[in-house]
Amino acid sequence: MMPLVSCETDRLAKYRHRFSLGKPICETKTGDISCSTDSKLLEQYSTLTSYVYIKQLPNYFQSEESIDILKRYLKKQNAIDFLATVNLSELNKNKKALVYDLPPGEMLSSYIKRKSVKMNYQQVSFLLIKLKDMIEQLSLVDMQHGRIEIDSIYISKDEHLYLLDSAIVAAKHELLKREMLPSRAVPNQEATTASPEVCFGRDVAIQDNVFNLTLLAYQLIYNHHPYDGDNSVQALIRKCRATRLEVMTDNQWAIFRQGLSFHSANRFASLSELIEALLCVNNPDGLKFQLSKNQNAALTAWYNLNHAVKKKLCMIIPASLGQAFKR
Repeated sequence: MMPLVSCETDRLAKYRHRFSLGKPICETKTGDISCSTDSKLLEQYSTLTSYVYIKQLPNYFQSEESIDILKRYLKKQNAIDFLATVNLSELNKNKKALVYDLPPGEMLSSYIKRKSVKMNYQQVSFLLIKLKDMIEQLSLVDMQHGRIEIDSIYISKDEHLYLLDSAIVAAKHELLKREMLPSRAVPNQEATTASPEVCFGRDVAIQDNVFNLTLLAYQLIYNHHPYDGDNSVQALIRKCRATRLEVMTDNQWAIFRQGLSFHSANRFASLSELIEALLCVNNPDGLKFQLSKNQNAALTAWYNLNHAVKKKLCMIIPASLGQAFKR
């Protein structure tokens, strides 16, 4: 069984002559993350906590043009993160990283490891509701993701979620479209939660997000990767379908089989359908839930408010999980 997160020794130690970048939190597909209490970093970046998170950049962000593209998406990411900001910092000559000022909380992977429990269908459904909202917020500022990993999710004590790699993923997609990266048969081969279409670098469609969140749900509920850690293209080439675990009922397996179909047309038509299926699969009364039809309007209003204020104020937008649904 594959672990949800792998940690290792301090890979940033060689840069400590300028900043103390702290203890590594986890290794991720889009750059390793550490937690720092360095006084210089806190003085420069922190307003919410006594620490900041440091995320290394992938090696494809080296040229001035690629950094400019990343800066543009960082600005967009900051426009929709109401209580958090991310900055591009130069750690050393020609060595840059992202510095996050986040509300008190922890990485989702650390939370799961600390609790030593697997999430159930209802808990995962509520988490996916929040991720669905985040995907819709990203679309408001013309950002696409499609390859959300467990190790990219930060959860605050107030249960707000933050994706720490949104700008990196969106910027890489633009680099691919501009043909600014070396040609590879599978440009996003490191993306182990992405659909085949996203692995090949195509634009993210609704069904790609369905695939992504279905795979996340599989991992969170069963602590197992459906393709034993391979990306979907590798699984497709090997003609390897998602693994049905013995503990899955027929109805549970039907959800994952549909959500993880290699043919996008066979997946759920929307994230709402996926979430509803996950919520109802173990409901003995067969009660139906329906996602609010007014969420897009609410998200637009949230974005407009954030864009107008743009300063960290002591206010929290209510976002209880129960309000995300109505009967």
